[in-house]
Amino acid sequence: MLYDSSTGRIERRLSVENGPVGVYATVFTPDGSLLATAGDSGVVKLWDVRTGRLHTALHGHTSTVSTVAFSPDGSTVATGSSDTTVRLWDAATGQERITLTGDSNEVTSVAFSPDGGTLIAGHRDGYVDVWRGGRVPQAEVEAVPVEETGGASANEDNAVAWDLATNPDPKLRDGQRAVELAENAVAAENRKNPQILDTLAAAYAEIGKFTNAVRVEQEAMALLKDEPAKMDFAVRLDLYRSNIPCRDDGREAEVAMELLAEGKFAEAEPLARECLTLREKEIPDDWRTFNARSLLGGSLLGQKKYAEAEPLLISGYEGLKQREDKIPPTGEMRPQEAIERLVQLYEETGRSDQAAEWKKQLAEPGPVKQ
Repeated sequence: MLYDSSTGRIERRLSVENGPVGVYATVFTPDGSLLATAGDSGVVKLWDVRTGRLHTALHGHTSTVSTVAFSPDGSTVATGSSDTTVRLWDAATGQERITLTGDSNEVTSVAFSPDGGTLIAGHRDGYVDVWRGGRVPQAEVEAVPVEETGGASANEDNAVAWDLATNPDPKLRDGQRAVELAENAVAAENRKNPQILDTLAAAYAEIGKFTNAVRVEQEAMALLKDEPAKMDFAVRLDLYRSNIPCRDDGREAEVAMELLAEGKFAEAEPLARECLTLREKEIPDDWRTFNARSLLGGSLLGQKKYAEAEPLLISGYEGLKQREDKIPPTGEMRPQEAIERLVQLYEETGRSDQAAEWKKQLAEPGPVKQ
């Protein structure tokens, strides 16, 4: 989550990992334009702070990454992992520059000197390694080619493949690469992991191989014992039977919110509509479904499609209000945002009395009379 440090209010929430994967390191570039996140997946992700979108992902570590640092000029990223390596990356392109190894074990901290010429890495065993020589350390360094450190883990491949297959932004999807990564992960797990099979099905659907997607999704469901999970997988199975690829509804909601904030209402509409469709099938009584209604209403409101927007905005707010005790702190601003859209609707359509009633609701929580 990104907070406004002056008010303490949540400005944006990023969904940086697929599923319950720990995030242990977050750090900004010196100019604040990029945010790096890292954790259990072993993949370090760089995010554009202004848009909230993925800038690039850094693949190479074979275990948890718990520490990240940017060089003073912001051009280089240093990462440390429990795989015992420190890696340096080009922040602009995501390309790995060099792998550094010392004589100790798990890396728990990394830091650059103020001039960028020295890099230090702390280890769990109490030792600190120091590398000196140039802005990207080259002297007194043992460089290990990436291929010698072992392949990516199945979980890492799975996380990346899911994002490449289901990201709502077409510029960030790569179905063919998603299939390659997911097939590797499935093979590594001997086709026994239903979540990874689920990802492979999504990857097949992204490249239009819906027959394969249906077959693999059914294979995944056969391994599940949890009924709610089966229902979740069944929704995607229905999509593939209808020749429709899967989109990550959480990511869709985030991108739709960003587009609304940027005034790109027509671009936000199809994302919000698809997000709502998925959530009405998967989690019809969840607060997130009613937030999706409000988002779709907001996209229509911005396009001055008032008649279509009004019932979505009203039902969206009412659903959020009824489930307010179920909304986590990260979503606590959603009911207020829904009210703000209703105020805008009634002001723009000349219904000042109703606008005034909803404005009262912003300051005095309580039921609003229709």
